[in-house]
Formats: sequence, C-alpha cells, structure tokens
Amino acid sequence: MLPRTEPVTVYTAPGEWREYCCSNIAKSGMNPKTLQKIMGHSDIGVTLNAYTHLDFEDIEKEMKEVCSRQVVKLQKVV
Repeated sequence: MLPRTEPVTVYTAPGEWREYCCSNIAKSGMNPKTLQKIMGHSDIGVTLNAYTHLDFEDIEKEMKEVCSRQVVKLQKVV
C-alpha cells in the first residue's frame, strides 16, 4: 500500500482509492456517520478502523485546534 504522504498514481488498486478518498474526506471534517453511509458500510468501525488513516501531522493539527479553543474559552471566563 502507498504511504499516505505520497500522491496516488494511476496504478493504484481500486481498494486503495477508496481508502485514500475516505481518509481525505474524514480529514476534511465530515461527520463520521455521514461518511459511513457514503462508503456503504453497515458498521462505523469499518469506516473508522479500516478505511480512515491518520498520520502524526493530522493528530498534531487537531491537538492545536483543541488547545486554541480552550485558550479562547479561558480568556472569556477571566
């Protein structure tokens, strides 16, 4: 399977295209249940565990966003 940091080539298997698309849609912020329905999965675990892939940069970005929201909340309280 191709690493998620490299562009997908025309020689990629169809299943890898599904994973690539699912991961990118999830990263864009779509509701996981909506994504599950689009992908046609009966179990959300399949969507989240088998088709959605995150890397360190994704985790770092989410943590920074959460922390910045908390700072804003604290500033409003004080």
